[in-house]
Amino acid sequence: MLPAADQAGHSLPRRSDAVRSSSLPGSVQVSEEPGAGSISDPYESAGVRQGRVRRQGGAYVFGIAISEAAYLSLIARSGRTEQEWVAEVRPALDEASRTHPPLREASSARQEAHPRQIRDDDFAYGLERVLDGLAARLDA
Repeated sequence: MLPAADQAGHSLPRRSDAVRSSSLPGSVQVSEEPGAGSISDPYESAGVRQGRVRRQGGAYVFGIAISEAAYLSLIARSGRTEQEWVAEVRPALDEASRTHPPLREASSARQEAHPRQIRDDDFAYGLERVLDGLAARLDA
């Protein structure tokens, strides 16, 4: 199930749409039905193999899901909430970014945001870039 298109016209699946619990946490299930998923159909009609599009988009979603699962597992094992954990590591991040103004500014701008919102925003941004790259191939 794909949600409505974003501002750039991309259909953006949520991690929860692509990641399902099966035999392994974070397993990705991809439909093999012809025409399944609006993300692939325009590419196939333009001569781009559907499997390649699925692999590229799926690789990004799968990679983020695995990384996020590891991150959240680490936090859960610490016995803290994500917000508590972020608050604890924040001084080290601030110190490390002290001599890197762009990193410091980006970190400071998001300091008050909930960690879940930051993850969701980063996921959407990255997926948009993957889709932009695939769209650029169609235009070439």
